[in-house]
Amino acid sequence: IFLAADATNAWMIDILLEKDPKLLYQKRNNQAMLHFCVSSGQVTRLNNWMAKGLNIHGTVDNWGQTAGHWAVSRKKFNMFKWLLDHGLNVNRPNRRGESIMHLAASERDSCYYRHLLQYEDLDLKKRTGKGCTVLHYFARCCNGNAQEFVSQILLNQQVEPGLVDDRGCTAADEAWRWRNWPVCLLLIAVPFEEASYYKSLLSQD
Repeated sequence: IFLAADATNAWMIDILLEKDPKLLYQKRNNQAMLHFCVSSGQVTRLNNWMAKGLNIHGTVDNWGQTAGHWAVSRKKFNMFKWLLDHGLNVNRPNRRGESIMHLAASERDSCYYRHLLQYEDLDLKKRTGKGCTVLHYFARCCNGNAQEFVSQILLNQQVEPGLVDDRGCTAADEAWRWRNWPVCLLLIAVPFEEASYYKSLLSQD
């Protein structure tokens, strides 16, 4: 099936999957056919397979990454939205314990975490295998959008900013290390419990 994909032989892929749907979840070089289609942006083909019972959670790569992780890391936003629309589990971690939100923050692309923050089932309290929260990841994100999303997370009291990772570092420590001064100041400006401070700032705008 991967030889057919390499040759961009669409009809051969469909014939093979018609005979054995499990081929969709077989792996080559750390990726399954599902990952291949996501990374190459083949929405039409995935729509056809979804009608035939495609399970978008049916396989992970050798790092435990789902099709959603692949869509974010390979900057396939159309595929990312398609996966969300078809029930993507946004909280499933990879083997490093990174959720899709962790990965979106590390990729520093606001369109992904803007969509994720609107997702009702999003669990921002998840921590990686090294104890990092999403705030630790945003602390490394040195662009103007990071401050906006950190403010939103703090305002909604979704993550405790004082949590430390395995090195004993808070998200503010991480922001300091990365010279991310706007986010660093935001994290240390006031105690987390004083959410009214953030609300007062928003009301002044």
